Amino acid sequence: MSINGFYPISLASILVLAWQHSLKPPAVLILLAVVWANVAIHELGHVAVVRCTGGRVIGVTIKPWHGMTTLRQEHRLAFAVTALAGPAAGLVAGGAALFVLGQLSSPWVVTAIGVSLHAVLWAGICDNALNLLPVGVLDGNQFVKALREWRVHATVLAELFVP
Repeated sequence: MSINGFYPISLASILVLAWQHSLKPPAVLILLAVVWANVAIHELGHVAVVRCTGGRVIGVTIKPWHGMTTLRQEHRLAFAVTALAGPAAGLVAGGAALFVLGQLSSPWVVTAIGVSLHAVLWAGICDNALNLLPVGVLDGNQFVKALREWRVHATVLAELFVP
């Protein structure tokens, strides 16, 4: 079983910001690093919950706009919680980073890179929120499938043990 996500809003925001602000390559690399960190935090959220619920992590792949955690989770309800853990970690980290950025009064925060960093952080938050949609390979769909399987399993067990 794997949990998989793609971050299209972050990709679009980097391209628009690079064009709009005529960002130089070092600035674009900083923004790419922020997106990569967002994906890494998201995947680490899955890993943390898998380990806490007794599952096993088989592998983690992290790319700038794509991450995937391959895991073995026996209990369907634990898998459902694991599916939500990645977006939750990404939302919390993005919100915390925006809060810290808002508290800084340094001049670089109002420059093109500061404005761009703000936009990329918001894009990461939007990507994690969209990842909760119950479609395709997104975490929201993994959550819904796991809950459905857990409910069917619980119903079958209840019917077996009811006199």
